[in-house]
Amino acid sequence: MQSKVRDLISNEQWSWPAHWTQKYPLLSCLSVLNLNEEQDQIYWRSYDGVLSMFSVNLAWHSIHPRGMKVGWFRVVWFSQCIPRHAFIMWLLMGERIKTQDKLKAWEKRDHVILLCPFCRNQEDSHNHLFFECNFSSQVWHKILSLCYFSSDPGGWKQTVASMAPLAHRKSVRMVVTKLLLAATVYYLWQERNARCFKQESRSIGKLYEVIYATVRLKIMSLKFKDSDQVRNMKALWRIP
Repeated sequence: MQSKVRDLISNEQWSWPAHWTQKYPLLSCLSVLNLNEEQDQIYWRSYDGVLSMFSVNLAWHSIHPRGMKVGWFRVVWFSQCIPRHAFIMWLLMGERIKTQDKLKAWEKRDHVILLCPFCRNQEDSHNHLFFECNFSSQVWHKILSLCYFSSDPGGWKQTVASMAPLAHRKSVRMVVTKLLLAATVYYLWQERNARCFKQESRSIGKLYEVIYATVRLKIMSLKFKDSDQVRNMKALWRIP
């Protein structure tokens, strides 16, 4: 390990230790370096063959898998978001929440009857919980009175689709609407788990109060430029 590169070159040929070439056969395929007296520099070669001065940041972005940019990311991730709410929203967007339909497919237990803990009519799924189920639909309709939708946008996919083109805006209306959607998703999922695993339940009115109080506290911590829109928002949320 203390050897230098020049110690491994003899008569313009690599002189690798035998156990190295046995363990790493690719070593014998490497071209012999042309050594000189110039000072060595470290470069990073990207996947497209471009050489750049090495940096940890450059290496990370080269090896880190990156998917295509999605149109909904500003609905989920924005500077005023509540992180735990945004995380559940992110899972929902990828349909990665462990709903009953997914668990049933994984476990292959046909004899187990799974029912939505809200309506008890069918097994829950992403679309059912947000907001096809009668219970979650009623919660969402109460929350819509605090959002800035002119009409009911429907389920979570339709809601996100209607918000995505405007999600980059930093207006108080858009920020509050995104906070409310994420909070509704978060507390409905929390309520679902409480009913499944703790046999505890809250009413539609109680969930509305929890969502309202949580978002109100978040809004109170934010700073907005004074405007008619901001003053109307403060009146709606009873913020002095």
